[in-house]
Formats: sequence, C-alpha cells, structure tokens
Amino acid sequence: MSPLAILVAVVYVGLEWLAAAWLASAIGWGWVLIVFIALVVVGSAVMRRAGLAAARSIGGAQDAAGIKAAGTSVGDASLVFVAGALIALPGLITSAFGLLMLIRPLRRMLGAGLVVWFGRQLRVRGMSMTSSYDSSGNRTTRIVPGDVVEGEVVPGVVPGDVAPGDVVSDEGVPKATNQPNRPVIED
Repeated sequence: MSPLAILVAVVYVGLEWLAAAWLASAIGWGWVLIVFIALVVVGSAVMRRAGLAAARSIGGAQDAAGIKAAGTSVGDASLVFVAGALIALPGLITSAFGLLMLIRPLRRMLGAGLVVWFGRQLRVRGMSMTSSYDSSGNRTTRIVPGDVVEGEVVPGVVPGDVAPGDVVSDEGVPKATNQPNRPVIED
C-alpha cells in the first residue's frame, strides 16, 4: 500500500473519530451507538431499494426508448446505491456525504461530473468514447483507441468516389471537384 493511501486512511479515521467524539460530547456515547446502528439500517434499506429499482428498470426495457431510459435510471440507481453504502458505513462524515447524495439535483451533478471525469481519463490513456445509432434507434456506446471524429455517413457514396473539396448533391452524388487531375462531373 502506498504511503499516500495510508495517510488518507489515517486522516479519514481520525476525522470520523473526532466527529463521533464531538457528537458524544453532546448526546453521550450510548446515543452515538444508537445513531450508528440506525444509519446502518437506513443505508442498507437505501441500497436494497436502489438495487430493486435498477432491476425493475432493466426488466422493463422493451424498445430503444426504454433501453435509453433504463440506462439513465440504472446509472441513477447506482449512485443511490453508493449513497446507501456511504450511509451504512459506520461514520458520521461518510453518512453525511451519503445523505447529500440522496438529494436528486446533487446526485445528477455528481453523475455528470463522473461522466466528464471518465471521459478525461479515457483521453489521457489515448482512448475515446463513441456512440452510434442503428436504423431502429438503438444506441451503442464503445470505448475505442485513438481519437474519434464525429461525422455522418452519406449513403450511396463509395470511399474513393469523392475527394476532399468535391461538391456532393443531397443524394451523395459528386457534382464537381476542385482537384486538378480529376474530371469535373456536371449534371
């Protein structure tokens, strides 16, 4: 284990101990123990409910719109599950973070931040995340090596038929070219 990880763990335990001692000075150690037991029960209930919500949303996905909604609700349920785990973990500070994560706007901001962070981590490692849709509207997200240039496939155009600078009709047929050694195609 790295020295930084050990330092973080020691600081975390120290802060949790200070928070518990502060609360005990106000209400007594017996009540602090009851608060910890109650938080474990509440956190476990939140985790169970989040797991059931994720299973229901996956099971109810029948079409492309349902699958997209299921993905969103599974992501939300995952963050609720993490919130429940933080609440159930003995400690007042982690429980406070878990309770804050139960507030929907804060959870959505955290989820958006995690997506941005994950995308940055991919780019640092020379990877990209790309999404594509098939003809029925189903979305496929893949992680691929290198950079991804977003674009649109023009039906009816074979690679090599059109060069950079060519003017293409709405049907994808070359109309003219700016290349000196290529013939100009006129309608």
